[in-house]
Amino acid sequence: MFRKHWNCGQCVQHFEHIAHLYLNEAAQDDIIGSLSGEKLCMDEELALDDDQLAFCQEVIEKFIPPALNVLFKELEHTAHSVCHDLYDICAH
Repeated sequence: MFRKHWNCGQCVQHFEHIAHLYLNEAAQDDIIGSLSGEKLCMDEELALDDDQLAFCQEVIEKFIPPALNVLFKELEHTAHSVCHDLYDICAH
């Protein structure tokens, strides 16, 4: 599907751009805010009590930044391989 519109360089740039977006501190703050709020910790379906809510928010604040950094630094360094493996448009 993407092979008609993308070449290897464009694909690599795309994935590197995604990596940079998620490595941005402001973007990470937005993700933390969303997950600490109604998207996860404060979701009414979870019905967390005050202690559980505080724990959920603490875990999100401590876990998400290092997790995003590991995942997206790896993507930044392996974008060429990702394009090859997913779209078969970059030679190894």
